[in-house]
Amino acid sequence: PYFQKQKRAFRSFLKSFICTLMAFRYFLTTDGMLRFELKQLCLDHDVISNMLRIGLPSGFQSSLYGISNIIIQSTINGMNDTKLLTAWTATEKLDGFYWVTTSAFGIAICAFSGQCYGARLIPRMKQAMRSCMTISLSVTVVLSAALLAVARPAYSIFLENSETIDISIQLMWCFVPFYVIWSYIEVLTGTLRGMGITFMPMIITLIGTCLFRILWMYLVVPCWPTTAGISLVYPISWFLTGIALTIWYLRKARFLTAGI
Repeated sequence: PYFQKQKRAFRSFLKSFICTLMAFRYFLTTDGMLRFELKQLCLDHDVISNMLRIGLPSGFQSSLYGISNIIIQSTINGMNDTKLLTAWTATEKLDGFYWVTTSAFGIAICAFSGQCYGARLIPRMKQAMRSCMTISLSVTVVLSAALLAVARPAYSIFLENSETIDISIQLMWCFVPFYVIWSYIEVLTGTLRGMGITFMPMIITLIGTCLFRILWMYLVVPCWPTTAGISLVYPISWFLTGIALTIWYLRKARFLTAGI
């Protein structure tokens, strides 16, 4: 079994390495603006400073979700409830369909709002944000309804214990109806990233998501050690983060576009 895992890991590495070589070869041989010239390889301090100013807070903001999820996972592990642990793992696999979808909308609005903001097309940027918000929320509602509808047959594919399936469905009902809140946050933060604003969203996320979830795990869960007691920390933290981001955006929106 050990060597089989090593073989799978090596195959994954080899595929990534070959794809990287093929892409690098393409950039070396192509003509036009995508051509990569090794002799022109250098560091542009202005570009690097802007990339770090925008990229570091965005990266740290993304890592905050992982940190809070690790703490939640450790709390579940400490409860010594194998059925809950199995149901939690299964739910993470099933709701992955939503996270891939909503991330696509965040990336799309980030790129488009950045182009509009750079071209000083602020009304178009705001219109794009509203349109992306509408589409994202609509898709989320449909996808959430679909996930809840197929939850039991989907869980039955890789879960055999009926009690574990029931716990998994309870978890889904604690998460899925509130996905619209996260879709709103994803589009709003994506728009702000496109405008080059990442520090304040990072601070709000740090407090509303990471810090709040840690406090919840240590203060609320010991008094409410149930499936709902653990899982409801997600929609509550989304709600608090969304409210804080909205208040900050509405108070600062007129200043963000001043002088453009």
